[in-house]
Amino acid sequence: MKTSLLKPTFIRLTLILGLLSLPLINTVQPAVVLAKSSSGVSVKEVGDNAVQATLLIERPVAQVYDVIRQTVKVLAKDPTFESVVVEKKLGANSELVKYRQKVSPFLPAYVYTSQVDYTPNKGTKFHRVSGSFKAMDGSCQLVATENPNQTKIIYTLRVALDVPLPQAIINHLLKHDLPRSLNLMKAAVYQQYPSPVKVASGKK
Repeated sequence: MKTSLLKPTFIRLTLILGLLSLPLINTVQPAVVLAKSSSGVSVKEVGDNAVQATLLIERPVAQVYDVIRQTVKVLAKDPTFESVVVEKKLGANSELVKYRQKVSPFLPAYVYTSQVDYTPNKGTKFHRVSGSFKAMDGSCQLVATENPNQTKIIYTLRVALDVPLPQAIINHLLKHDLPRSLNLMKAAVYQQYPSPVKVASGKK
């Protein structure tokens, strides 16, 4: 009886300790991954227990979207993802993607499948359909600025675990992780497009 009562508490404490170790673990990742991990990224909490990160990239929207459309290629640069596989194409701009993610050596790998929907030159939306987590959904929105050679990326993510854990802790971890994710995305864009294709502003 005592064992069954203590088990949920033990799982919760193990999870908290494992998740709180993330900032420390990330500091020992390769320098190429962590360079300027939060440079230029602004982060805030938004409605429905979500966290939103924003970053400006000095490339046109079309170039940024071209890279974001390559989900597997971009996430292959993230050391927390052990594998990313497109399981099924649902149409020209939609697919089911299976992820295996190891966010901490203190925790088991998270294995989950999400539906990812793309809108050309606008961004992507995604939501969990099966596997780990109680819920995981969000979007990566691309916004053109007054400068046609610059793109604002707005990355919004909401995560709910399948074990009791205060949302404040989850959001704290997301605030740490989203800047790293956005800078990995930025690095992928700059690697594929070392020089921007200049787009005329249309102004004389």
